[in-house]
Amino acid sequence: MKSADNKTFGSMKNSFAKDKNNVYYRGRKIDFISSDKFQILDEYFAKDDKNSYQYFDFNPNIEIIKNSDIDIDTFDIYKNKMVTFYADKNNVYYHSDEGLKKWEGADPETLVIDLFSRDKNSVYYLTKKLDGVSPEGFEIIAYNLIKDNKNLYYIQENNENDDVKVIVLELKGIDLKTFEGVIKDYLVENLYYKDKNNVYYSYIDSDESMIYLKKIDNADPETFTLIGNEITGDKNNIYYKDQKIKGIDRKSFKKFDYDFIKDKNGIYNFENENDNIVIKPLKIEDLDLDSFDMIIYGPRRTVNDDINFYRDKKSIYYREYGVIKRINGANTELFEALDEKFSTDESNVYYKEKKLSGIDADSFKTFEGNKGIFADKNGLYIINDKNKKTDIIKIEIKNVDLKSFERFENYFRDKNNVYYVDDNGMRVLNDADVKTFERFQQEYTFYKDKNNIYYEDKKLEGVDRKTFESTSLFGKDKSNIYYKNKKLGLTSKNFQIISDIENIFKNAEGIHLINDEDVKETGAENIKIVPMESKNVDLKTFENLSTPIFSTNYYKDKNNIYYRDGNKFIKVENVDTESFKVIDNDNAEDKNRKYFKGK
Repeated sequence: MKSADNKTFGSMKNSFAKDKNNVYYRGRKIDFISSDKFQILDEYFAKDDKNSYQYFDFNPNIEIIKNSDIDIDTFDIYKNKMVTFYADKNNVYYHSDEGLKKWEGADPETLVIDLFSRDKNSVYYLTKKLDGVSPEGFEIIAYNLIKDNKNLYYIQENNENDDVKVIVLELKGIDLKTFEGVIKDYLVENLYYKDKNNVYYSYIDSDESMIYLKKIDNADPETFTLIGNEITGDKNNIYYKDQKIKGIDRKSFKKFDYDFIKDKNGIYNFENENDNIVIKPLKIEDLDLDSFDMIIYGPRRTVNDDINFYRDKKSIYYREYGVIKRINGANTELFEALDEKFSTDESNVYYKEKKLSGIDADSFKTFEGNKGIFADKNGLYIINDKNKKTDIIKIEIKNVDLKSFERFENYFRDKNNVYYVDDNGMRVLNDADVKTFERFQQEYTFYKDKNNIYYEDKKLEGVDRKTFESTSLFGKDKSNIYYKNKKLGLTSKNFQIISDIENIFKNAEGIHLINDEDVKETGAENIKIVPMESKNVDLKTFENLSTPIFSTNYYKDKNNIYYRDGNKFIKVENVDTESFKVIDNDNAEDKNRKYFKGK
């Protein structure tokens, strides 16, 4: 940027920079933005003292939002843990596929923003007014359950067309005023609810058309608590879903794992067979029941975590797939679980329930997210237990510095080298600079050092590091497009991903599909670039009609709707583009009719 003032130049987030005179975006000076008053609101919008602006990933252009109603001085972003909106002194706005839109009908002075928002007049789901729901006494119970001063409502969400249906629930003895979730945070999946009199277990139809609240007989709401994985309890009993677990002593009950419990009489595998609770006692010879307990290691400290190691005063045990095996010879006083599979005592190293012969316990070291890799003073090793055997394979790589060797995100490194590990073993990234090696941008796909860009253990040959950008498995620089580590031989001009799930993208030359179904994990050399037949398609406005959870086979441009059939985009005839909505991958509808595979 030759025109930049070096003394005042500074980088900003989201590919912006500025100096005392100008604002820059992706290395280009933006002449129409005021540097002094420029403010980035989020990943979509920015403003200065004259205008608000929108920008998009992989789009080099900044667009002025042409909305004369926006009061720039008071225009700002408002967000909570679930939603983001924008507002000025007059109106509330939201981000849509078409850019910034006014939230019609919302009262900015009294609006309380949340997943379900409310103002003095109405209640909304995102920006959709919920007819019949009153702001009086309104409360969010769960992400799909709300109440006002008169009713309890189930919110049926249709992800395909971004719509909701409000269903009034029959109270059937429920005390509405005191009805609440056992878990108060509506972002956490909540299966249990209570009022001043009862506790209820909830379940939803397979098509999510209705929620049902089933009273748990004789459950005490004051002492009712979650134990974990649909196991609950009160002062008197233990429950699974809405059923009382019979044959378990409440006072001595203890949950170890989601399917493993004990009481004063024994230890049990807890199984659900056709929604019926089955308690299966485990018989372990010479087990000391009173002292039998789990061994906590590392960050695993919640009721829902898998626990593999156990001990009593005599022995150490390893549990996997409901089977408990004694670790023969393990020292109970000095035993330490290092992660979910590795453990050690003063003399030995163990993998699951097996002692590893020939490994030095004093210098033994494992690594977070280790991929079966460990070390001792004599070298690096990898465990192979795919065929029910536990084979120790020594990693034969020269000049590994064991003292500094460590896990680094998707890689390992020491003071000399960076290493990549997959099912084919460990490999050195030749020429990688350890000191400057780091993740590229936010995604764990591409990495870089001062000299190169990497995908897994491969360099991107010929890439221009200064202009390289990445999204998902794609990257681009000023001239080329890359998929994984392969240069595609296509210009990066006007590059944009249309569907990252289907690996469809466009550039100035047309629309393309990446076919890599036959690619081996060792590389991307065999990928195929399939040109998509897109005659008469407007490339600039062409996009996928995705839903909030998946891409679909329907696409659109400024003029038409298209259905993808293999490598062709077929125009959907006689469609009403304004009312057209995608239902799922192949089904859609408009105000006039329904469509299946574009017909």
